[in-house]
Amino acid sequence: MARRKQGPRKVEYRPGMRTRVLYGSAALPLLCILLCMLFASACPEQLVWSSAAKAVLLTLPRWLVLLWVPWGLWAAWNRSPGGLPVAAVAVVASGWPTPADDEGLGLQFIVANVQAYSDEPEVLEAAIAGMGPDIVIAIEQRVRKLKGMDRVAHNYDRDLPRPSHGTAVFCRKGLLCSAEVTGEIGPEDCSMPLTLVQVEAQLCVVGIHAPPPAPICGNGLQPYVEHVAHHVDDGRVSREFGPCAVGDPVLVAGDLNQVPGSRAWRTLVDTGLEDQLAWHGIWAASWPNGGGWPKMPFFRLDQVLAGPMDVGPVDLVDLPGADHRALRFRVSSAG
Repeated sequence: MARRKQGPRKVEYRPGMRTRVLYGSAALPLLCILLCMLFASACPEQLVWSSAAKAVLLTLPRWLVLLWVPWGLWAAWNRSPGGLPVAAVAVVASGWPTPADDEGLGLQFIVANVQAYSDEPEVLEAAIAGMGPDIVIAIEQRVRKLKGMDRVAHNYDRDLPRPSHGTAVFCRKGLLCSAEVTGEIGPEDCSMPLTLVQVEAQLCVVGIHAPPPAPICGNGLQPYVEHVAHHVDDGRVSREFGPCAVGDPVLVAGDLNQVPGSRAWRTLVDTGLEDQLAWHGIWAASWPNGGGWPKMPFFRLDQVLAGPMDVGPVDLVDLPGADHRALRFRVSSAG
């Protein structure tokens, strides 16, 4: 009997355990990010530790993206063609560094939580004045005078619950600038003042220091931001608001004490204000940054939200003794 001629034998490819682990693990960062967002949506912000947990869960995804960097390098080591592109995309997705704008056009603003409980205010004052700002909003009672600037508003002489409730506004000498610091906004023992500044009769700057939802109380943050939102529509002042005029474009800057994606942040953004740090990711983290805390910025508590105006790059800078990184930026025009 003649033997039947056989064709070429087909070889079935079966990936080894190492390959299966490699490609299976690529989904872990995405799974972690989705779980963070899911659990964050279930955390009520009006409860103290639930609000703190939500801030952690909303912040983690910006850092978890970086898990694809070691994964991409591992994949490249195993000769996977997609390894290095994945690592590069992860680095970009984590955010862009915040650039300095020392030579830019327009008025330079510095808005900073300067930590009332730190020493050596003279060192802090010299550091701020040395940057040549036009307008400074100093949050917490520590800065009393700045060379070349007038202190146009403050609440230092009031009976404040704590020194951390102090705030002051400084404007460069000769600049048309009017300001006021409001009374406490929010429930009793869970409130903070608000700073209102009109610059050159055409721009309304709202300096915020929202009541921290942890560790003392969680029900003061939302009433505070709703008070701001009540006066803003389509990025402009919509009703009488201290020295600001109806129709002025609005710039909200300062310590929100919550992170992007939170209910408080969305309340402000929904008024037509744009997040000027949206694309900076982990590079925009502002707290904790010294001043008695570890110098390891993880949370973006400090925000710059702008209506119809040209805002230059927002630079986050360290200040002596401050536990937050300061916000420094320029506004070249407001329409």
